[in-house]
Amino acid sequence: MDEFQKKAKKHQKVESIADMKHFVETYPLFKKLSGTVSKHVTVVGELSSVVEKHNLLEVSELEQELSCQADHSSQLQKIKTLINNQKVRDIDTVRLVMLYALHYEKHANNDINGLIELLKKRSVSDKYIKVIVIIIIL
Repeated sequence: MDEFQKKAKKHQKVESIADMKHFVETYPLFKKLSGTVSKHVTVVGELSSVVEKHNLLEVSELEQELSCQADHSSQLQKIKTLINNQKVRDIDTVRLVMLYALHYEKHANNDINGLIELLKKRSVSDKYIKVIVIIIIL
């Protein structure tokens, strides 16, 4: 990116015949760098769009909390909120419930069954529900 910016600034200062000659000689490299930067910007833009579309920042933040912290009631509420958010993909909600089940299976107030019921109300595939049940049994 730095190299591209340097080249772009350099090409803005075409003032003499020598500058023009140098520009023509290095134009293919400049064009190649420009294309590479354009591709990277497109990919990053698309990734950003997907992250926003599926609330992946919230999902990943909660995954980390479930892995590293013990704040049962707050995490349970966040999972319920994300399950009820139609922007969040089914597979992401299932993964959150699995992490919750693993983390809180022995917690006195765990609500694994309540979360499974919310997934069913959301019409999550039975095959995903079975995976959660298998994890609990093991």
